[in-house]
Formats: sequence, C-alpha cells, structure tokens
Amino acid sequence: MELDWGLGEYELTAARLAPAAGAVVDAAELEVGEVVVDVGCGTGNASIAAAERGAVVTGVDPAERLLAVGTERVRDRFAEQVRFVKGDAAALPMADGSADAVISVFGMIFAPDPAAAIRECVRVTAPGGRIVFSAWTPTGPLHRFNGAIFEYMRTALGGPEPEQGFRWHHPDDLGPVFAEHGFKGEVTPAKLIFTAASIDEFTSEQGRHPMAIGGTAALSALPDGEAKLAGLEALITERINEVNEDPLAFQMTADYVIITAAPEA
Repeated sequence: MELDWGLGEYELTAARLAPAAGAVVDAAELEVGEVVVDVGCGTGNASIAAAERGAVVTGVDPAERLLAVGTERVRDRFAEQVRFVKGDAAALPMADGSADAVISVFGMIFAPDPAAAIRECVRVTAPGGRIVFSAWTPTGPLHRFNGAIFEYMRTALGGPEPEQGFRWHHPDDLGPVFAEHGFKGEVTPAKLIFTAASIDEFTSEQGRHPMAIGGTAALSALPDGEAKLAGLEALITERINEVNEDPLAFQMTADYVIITAAPEA
C-alpha cells in the first residue's frame, strides 16, 4: 500500500514533531547565511527552525499539499529565506555540493532506496558540510503501539511476513553506506514526549494521519471490512491504554536518534 502523505491532516502530527526538528537543527550547528536542504520537509518544521538561525533553506518533499502548507507558514516571516520544491530523496533537485548542511526530520527514513537517498544527500553536500537527520528506533512505547497496529494491518490485508529492512537508526547499517562516500556518522539517542488532554483527544487526532486514512480505506475495501475496522479500533483502545504514562491525561514517550554525518578527516 503506497502512502499518500497529502491525505488527511498530517500537519497535526507535524506540530507534535516540532521539538525533534529543533533538536536536529541544533545538532547541525548552523551559521548565519549557510545553505540548507531539508529532505522530506513536510510542513516545514525544520526549514523554519533553520531559517530562524539565519540559514537559507530549500525544503524538498513529494507531497504537494504539504509543500503548500509550508509555503503559507513562511509567507510573512521567511518568504525570501525559505522555498519549498517538489522532489524525492533519491533525486534531489539541486546541484552538486550546493548545501552546507542537509537535514531531515523523520523524512528521508521513508525513502524506498536508502542507499540512493544517502548518496543524494552526500552529492549535494558541500566540502566540509554535514548531514543531520532523525530516525525512529524499535524501542519504547511508541514503537510498541505502532508495531501492534502495523502487524494487525499486515495480517488483515494478507501481507507477507516482514523482512528486516535498512535500519536507519543503527550504526551497523548506516556506517558502511556513509563510508562508501568518505563520510562518518555518529548516532545520538533522544526522546520525544507526546501529550494530550486525554487518550480520546490523541487517538482522534492520529485518526487524521495519512497512514490512518490510507489504512482505514484499505480495510474498508475488504469483504469483511466492517469487522476488520472494529477489530482495529479495539486494538488501538487496548494498546493506547497500555502505553499511556499519565493516568489523568495522556503521555507517550517516543525513542529516536539523531544521526550526524560528515566527511572523514
């Protein structure tokens, strides 16, 4: 099932990811006037954070609706400093060596071809530049919650047993690919806390995520779609209560890492 990130209201989730965008931009140690490429920019969280630090930014994303949201967000403050263009992580629309820093906040990790995405990031990075991005890890409450839902969807839709894909969070997978290009990466653990006034508020909001919209449509198309949807709703209720860390409201911890890669000396 191919995901259309323009579906639903991803901007709601994007707002919750803003602290991670700030952390990635901080790790990039940007200087005023530096040229930055934000890969998988979505609604522009990291692009705006970079602009606030004085960088000149190009945000790249395949979802035209999200690019329009980002463009509107910078209209009054950074219209001359930030631009958003349609593009793919494996074919970035910019020249070789044109960026002082390439950043990505949970964006390029969705690239179907990780080696191609990394190769493109390296290609557009100027000598002495750096690549900084974030990736989820297979640990913690968020992973347990999402993992249960993904497994339910896989089984319901008759998908194959999952194979281990590229581990964007793991040095053993990242190291050799970056080394091919003369880059060395460092991995730093981090946490992001999701909060809401209630479990219902959080689950209602997440129901408007592109993955939720696409998944609901896929289940609805099944002969027993109504039963499958009811099963999914029951699973979400069960798992969200299991991972909730605040008995009076809602809180869930998400584990992730920040990867910083630069040319080896």
